[in-house]
Amino acid sequence: MANSKGRAEPGPASAVDRRATRRPRDASATRAALVEAAAALLPDHQPSDISGRQIADVAGVNYGLVHHHFGGKDGLLDAGMSALRDDFVERFGDGSETPFLGLDSHPFLRATVRALLEHPRSPRGDDRFSIVSSMVGSIADRLEAAGGDHEAAVAEAQARAIAAIAVQVFYGVFGAVVLEATGVTADGRAEVESRLGELYDTITARS
Repeated sequence: MANSKGRAEPGPASAVDRRATRRPRDASATRAALVEAAAALLPDHQPSDISGRQIADVAGVNYGLVHHHFGGKDGLLDAGMSALRDDFVERFGDGSETPFLGLDSHPFLRATVRALLEHPRSPRGDDRFSIVSSMVGSIADRLEAAGGDHEAAVAEAQARAIAAIAVQVFYGVFGAVVLEATGVTADGRAEVESRLGELYDTITARS
């Protein structure tokens, strides 16, 4: 097809063309590429909106390898979520002392929110890992250290942890929309996030 200047425009690459450009990989490299692609897509898409073919295209491998290595899309998405979780744990431990992350929220938190929006009772990945329960413990310890009764400290820590997680994950996922809706300019974002960080520290009994 020619454009208005008479020059030919490239058409969309066919599936055969795309496969021809893909380099052969060994099994471990293929699995790693697929997991990395799934992990890259999960933070910004709900699981049902991600197709196995889309993951394969991002990974640069043939679609059939999704089923060969993971039994299908669901197994691959679980592996992608686990990879995000492992990276989060490497950076922040059990999550109990995670600072306020602002719009640069870790991909694991964003991916967890996306999964929970779709399946409130069954988030993808290892559900034994709980940021919330770790946070409750650390907050309760700080409240008790300040002279609080144990049972009262635990109850308050549970409420504070819920509030802190709400601030952290909601802002991380929807912050750009909320900033615009509240009239915060690009220049004013840093000041707002600084104050949100102070609020987060207060909620988690750090200050």
